[in-house]
Amino acid sequence: MDNASITLSADFYQVPDQKANALAEVCLKGRHDAMEALAPGQVTVLRRSIKPHSQGIGLEMSYSEQIPGHTYIYLGYVTSRKVFNFGLTGGPDEFAAADLFNRTVRERLRVMLP
Repeated sequence: MDNASITLSADFYQVPDQKANALAEVCLKGRHDAMEALAPGQVTVLRRSIKPHSQGIGLEMSYSEQIPGHTYIYLGYVTSRKVFNFGLTGGPDEFAAADLFNRTVRERLRVMLP
């Protein structure tokens, strides 16, 4: 996929378990609001979820959306000690973006939790 960009970041916080879901909601809303600011009224949300991480350590957030000409895919984790963010911005082909995202996560990304 041409013209794709990947962004990784981690924010180190003490996140009480009872506030993890609210923080995850803020993380996803912030991403949606940023895209809405770029293309008002033209954002299509493809997927959005917040669920317990498969290893039982915190929450996993996933989100994907499109605006004309771009697809954005996000994977994040909220743990008791940090918020990890992985985002990919690519062209309009949702399937090509998802393929690149999945290959990158599977082959090159190893997130250490918590």
